[in-house]
Amino acid sequence: LHGDSERALTHGEASLAANRSLADIKGQAYAHGTLAEVYFQRRDTCSTQSHLLRSIELFERMGMTANTADRYLLLGKLYAQTKEFARAERALRHCLQLLENSPSQQLIAAAKMALSLVHIERQNYAEALREREAVLAIYESANEPQLIAYSLAALGEIHVLQQELDAAESYYRRALSAFEKLGDEVGQAVVYDNMGDAATQRDQKA
Repeated sequence: LHGDSERALTHGEASLAANRSLADIKGQAYAHGTLAEVYFQRRDTCSTQSHLLRSIELFERMGMTANTADRYLLLGKLYAQTKEFARAERALRHCLQLLENSPSQQLIAAAKMALSLVHIERQNYAEALREREAVLAIYESANEPQLIAYSLAALGEIHVLQQELDAAESYYRRALSAFEKLGDEVGQAVVYDNMGDAATQRDQKA
C-alpha cells in the first residue's frame, strides 16, 4: 500500500473480482477495505467512501466488530480530510462504541486521536483534551515511551489553543524530558519550536 499504488490497486481489484466469483463474502469485505485504503492515500474521496461503505456493510453482516470499527475509523478520517467534521465525529464515535468491550487498545487510541483532531477543528478544545488524556493513559498502561512523549506534546498544543500557557509549558517540559531520555532529536526539536510559539503568545498577552 505504501509503495506502488497502481500495483496495489490492480491487486485489490483482482482480489475483489476473485472473491466475487467465489461468492466469498469475507474476502470481498477485506478487498473492499484494501481498495478503500489505496484510494484514501490517492485522495480519491468518492472511491474511498464507496469501498468503505461496502466493506462496513459486509463486515457488519458477518458480525466482525473489530474489522467494522477499523473501517469506521478510516471513514472518520476521510470525512475529516474533506472537512465534514460533524460526519467525521459521528463515524469516530460509532467506531469507539463498537470498541467499547474490545481489548484492542491501540485501535481505541487511534480513534480517540482522530476524534481529538476533529474536536480541535471544531474548536471544542475541552473535548479534544479529554480524548488526548485518554490516549496518554492508554500509552502509559502499555508502557510506550515514544508514544507517551508525543502525547504529552499534543496535550501541550491543546493547552496553547486554550491559552492555558502554564499548563502547556508543563506538558512541553515533560515531553522534552521524555524525548531526551529516548534520544529523539526530532521530537525535541518539535517541542522546542512549540515552546517558542507558546512563549511568543505569552509575550503578546503581557
